[in-house]
Amino acid sequence: MDARQFRNTFAILHNLDKQELEDASVLIPDANGGSDWSRFTNGIGTFVLKLPTDRLEKLYALIDGRQPDKYRGVPPLTFGYTNWRGKFEQRTVRPRKVWSGKSRNDVAHVVVCCNDEIVHDPTIDQSGIVAPTDDGFVHVEFLIPAQILKEGAS
Repeated sequence: MDARQFRNTFAILHNLDKQELEDASVLIPDANGGSDWSRFTNGIGTFVLKLPTDRLEKLYALIDGRQPDKYRGVPPLTFGYTNWRGKFEQRTVRPRKVWSGKSRNDVAHVVVCCNDEIVHDPTIDQSGIVAPTDDGFVHVEFLIPAQILKEGAS
């Protein structure tokens, strides 16, 4: 597991709702007077540490099934550009994608992804996109840096 997968684990955890956890049998409906859900929302680390093995394995399967495939075949792109000092340089990057939809707070939201992993999410909780936009779609646009030629080149 690398740092991004580790962070994605927490983004996935923060994005799960009570019904999903109950459907996966991680939470037992109304068990312990509902304190499992309260513990999950107020102290997720303690919740995970106290889960019985069978429910921990179900939570792991739920999270693992939502992890993006690592570095799935997006080749790097090398391009030339002129920096702000007027010096010509080359840079190698992986194309980025901008996804738009709704956030966990039910507002319009965008995230930037590379290789199907979120590399920038401006929300505090890093929850990503959880629902389509008002038109019923989740939109994606590709960001590929344009080549800026050195002055005088054609």
